[in-house]
Amino acid sequence: MSSQPPLVACWLDENSREPGAYVDFKKRFEGISNRIIKWNYFDSGDQFNEFIDANPNVKLVAIMSGRLAKLVVTPVADRAALHSVYVYCGNTEKYRSLASNEPKVKGVFDSEDDLFRQMRNDLQREFP
Repeated sequence: MSSQPPLVACWLDENSREPGAYVDFKKRFEGISNRIIKWNYFDSGDQFNEFIDANPNVKLVAIMSGRLAKLVVTPVADRAALHSVYVYCGNTEKYRSLASNEPKVKGVFDSEDDLFRQMRNDLQREFP
């Protein structure tokens, strides 16, 4: 029996919970690793913070929009539950400093394919 905490993923984006939003993206990423037991979608930093507070015994992998990542990553970076963050945005230069200032930020991406590839490789390496 494994003593590792469950691996949970979330996507934090102001539009992630809109009906019909990002259907193909969600379907693709929900299959990225069989170790992820659940995906959660949040459209506000408050919802994300509440989830972390209520679930300290998980390992959380997060995809975030640049704007929301800039607001929430630093205040929660010290939480043991937060394993890694991948920033997905339209302006990588604007948010690139997040990756250099916060070790849990694994990269800033404007390409879905690049994000998928990096996240899949990291998950396979860190959660075999």
